[in-house]
Amino acid sequence: MTKRKRTILLSAVATLVVFFGASLLVGTPREKSQPETDRIKALATKALTSCLEANDSLLCGIVSFKENGSRKEPETVIVARFDNNPSRIDQVNYDKKRVAIVPGAIMQTATLAWLVDHHGIRPDQMITTNHGLVPGQERDYYILDYEQTSGRDSISVRDGFLMSSRYCTYRLEMDTDLRMGLFWYFDDYFGSSQAQRTPNRYLINDPELLAVADGSGLLLSAEQIVSFYDILANNGLRPRRRYYPRKQVCSEETAATMRRLLRENVLEGTGQRLAHCHVSIAGKTGYGLMDRGYVPGNRYIVPDQPMSASTFAGFFPADAPRYTMMISVIKKDDSIPETVKAMDLYQEIVEQMQKEGLL
Repeated sequence: MTKRKRTILLSAVATLVVFFGASLLVGTPREKSQPETDRIKALATKALTSCLEANDSLLCGIVSFKENGSRKEPETVIVARFDNNPSRIDQVNYDKKRVAIVPGAIMQTATLAWLVDHHGIRPDQMITTNHGLVPGQERDYYILDYEQTSGRDSISVRDGFLMSSRYCTYRLEMDTDLRMGLFWYFDDYFGSSQAQRTPNRYLINDPELLAVADGSGLLLSAEQIVSFYDILANNGLRPRRRYYPRKQVCSEETAATMRRLLRENVLEGTGQRLAHCHVSIAGKTGYGLMDRGYVPGNRYIVPDQPMSASTFAGFFPADAPRYTMMISVIKKDDSIPETVKAMDLYQEIVEQMQKEGLL
């Protein structure tokens, strides 16, 4: 072997060693192995199927998850009733990215993150309650209850967030210029979004803009929601993915503030049902009406009446997140939110993951 050939060979070997070493550096996301992913999907499918079999009022259940910081797309499992035989419950196989839900109060996390990051809003900042009234919106009765029980005429941003107060979200939005740039943060936070109540997102009037900030005027896919909550779990950093470069979406301080609030929401707020889970969880509940029904591929029950989506999105373990996960249950009517079932499913899957050594 000539000296030139030996030099070329040694250079090639050195290059391989450098690339291999770089892949082992601390902080490089650990990608999920396929067997691990398949085990989680199997757990989710089993839990969703059992839930639908025990609850005739539920049409569909959705679980979407990803490992914290992973460059891979979220994995999504959907179990639903077939329209030609409502008693038949099976897993859905089609383009899951088309499945969109009304996120409801879980959108408040994104709105507050934006306000903290761009306007310096603090959790201890006080908001005048005004009996829960905002022009053009229904009265927020959570605020009325708060006024009566506390005897106060102001509420902190933190307490409003923990009770999922629409009024507090609206008030903060009106007191800043969030409405001027409401859609600008969607691409960074969610990848994209659809305005539910208008075909032109730039022509939404003020009352509808308020609803969008609270999650009532949006349709978001399960994968979009998981991707956003994963950004918060990953210190505000969006990992490089197929169509998006690696980017610091919000500051580490903002991400830490939101992680703390999401953990407190489980301990003291609307997510208290998960407070005693064997694995610590941080997350947010959400409830939204689906005015146009739920039509995945025109294959499932589509009632004439409105439907509702009850959702819980978050990450775990709370102090050192390994996974981000969202669970939503779709109901035939809008009578009673099923957030309890969404949280029970969440706990069931998380604790089963722990038992099987996935955490």
